Amino acid sequence: NGVWPKDNVAADLPMPDKIIGNYLTSMTLKDGVMYLSLGQQLPDRFHGKMITIRPVYVEESIDSPISWVCGNDEVPAGMVAAGENATTLEELYLPLKCR
Repeated sequence: NGVWPKDNVAADLPMPDKIIGNYLTSMTLKDGVMYLSLGQQLPDRFHGKMITIRPVYVEESIDSPISWVCGNDEVPAGMVAAGENATTLEELYLPLKCR
């Protein structure tokens, strides 16, 4: 519909602290952007670090498909990213596609 979900509730997702896993302590959705908070079974130095996954899209072209960028990955030419990158995990530890 051309509007990113405002938050977890608007996207019909569980509350952030209820989206957890082996390496994830929460996932907060804000205006279409996923903010992944790390912890659990990861080494302590990663606890509380954040990886951001942002949707990217062609502005003013609702029919164009969206894609995603992770962490510090560059936004493809001709596209814009929703929200802001709040990644705090050091570049060395980010997956290659997220650098």
